[in-house]
Amino acid sequence: MRMFEDSAQPQALANTVKHFAFTRCGELNVYGMVDAQTAVFEAELFAGGA
Repeated sequence: MRMFEDSAQPQALANTVKHFAFTRCGELNVYGMVDAQTAVFEAELFAGGA
């Protein structure tokens, strides 16, 4: 927090940090999204064959 207080442009610094945090969360969540979509696809595939 001290870095934000002493920064010449605190809004720009906050936006940069927010961007990196959002990108990192997206990277961590991508595997969860792929697993969920795979489960839906498998359920539809096996339901149609039965």
